[in-house]
Amino acid sequence: MRIEPIPELKVANDNYRKKRNDARKALAKIRKLEQKFYFLKRIVEPRKNTDTKTEDVELEYAVMDLFKSLNFKCKKPVSESDVDAKVKFKKLYLGLEVKNGNLVGENETFQPLKHKILNDDDFHPIVVFNNAKHNDNWGNARIKIAGIGFEYVFGTRNMDL
Repeated sequence: MRIEPIPELKVANDNYRKKRNDARKALAKIRKLEQKFYFLKRIVEPRKNTDTKTEDVELEYAVMDLFKSLNFKCKKPVSESDVDAKVKFKKLYLGLEVKNGNLVGENETFQPLKHKILNDDDFHPIVVFNNAKHNDNWGNARIKIAGIGFEYVFGTRNMDL
C-alpha cells in the first residue's frame, strides 16, 4: 500500500526544488561572469603591502585582458628591457608600462618612451598606473610630462589631478 503525500506539501516541495535549481543556475552564471571580468576587479583593487612581483605581473595581464576585451591584439614582450605589453588595433599601436602601488617617479614616467627609443619601436607610449594604495595626486611635474605626448590610464576613480 502506497501513501500519497499531502497535496499542499508536494506543491510546496516542488516549488522549493524549482526555485533552488533556478538559484543554482543564477549563481553559476554570476560566477562565470565574475571569472570573465576578473581583470576589471584586478585593475582597480588596491595593492597590498604583501604584494610581490607575481601580483605586479598579474596586473599586467589584467590590463592586457582589458585591451583584449576591446578586440586589441596583445602580446607580452620577452625582453626585460621592453614595455610590459604591446597592443594593436588596426593602425593603433601602443606600448604599455604598468605600474602598481606607490606614486610613479618622474623617471619611471619616461620608462615607456625610453623603451621605445632603445628598442627602435614605433608604438605610442602609455603608462598604466594603479595608485589605489595611497591615492596620491599626480603632481605638476607629471602633469607637464603627460602634456608632451604621453597618455595615462588610471586604475582608481579618486585621483586628484
